[in-house]
Amino acid sequence: SSTLTLSGGSGGDGHDGDFSGAGTLSLAGTHTFNSTSDVAVSNVAVTSGTTTMNGTYNLAGSSTTLSGGNLTFNAAATLGNLGALSVSSGTLTLNSDEVVSAATLNLSGGTLTGSDVISASGLLTWTGGTMSGSGTTQANGGLTLSGGALTLDGVRTLINAGTGTWTSGSLNLLNSGAVFTNQS
Repeated sequence: SSTLTLSGGSGGDGHDGDFSGAGTLSLAGTHTFNSTSDVAVSNVAVTSGTTTMNGTYNLAGSSTTLSGGNLTFNAAATLGNLGALSVSSGTLTLNSDEVVSAATLNLSGGTLTGSDVISASGLLTWTGGTMSGSGTTQANGGLTLSGGALTLDGVRTLINAGTGTWTSGSLNLLNSGAVFTNQS
């Protein structure tokens, strides 16, 4: 499969149109995807800069990787599935007013924030970084916690509905509103 890299910026009017197919859409720089855009490629990789999604985004069976920069889904976005989600650096903001699906979630650094509910059907692995905002993170396929200091901030709720494994590190609940619930 091939990779389409958008570096630089989307210009004053943003991106319209469809990005689909078996390849990877790699984003660096400043990009705004307008409400008429549709992203349905196999993989999206955000490596730097600021990307704002206001259109349709659905990567079921694929992957979204944030290794730097900021990726924001606004209320105008129609957010289907993030696929296998990996955040190692940067900030992922989920404010689409929807329940967001991910096949798996791997948070090894950076920040997962926003008001949306994110539901991981497979394993949620958290080894670094911060979950914040007013949303809820649901680990429906189990939860693995390890590493250094993990931070649950704001009024974020983390719910584990599967098997949980905590091998090392600490979970810091900040600002007296963060909640961790282990249902299994």
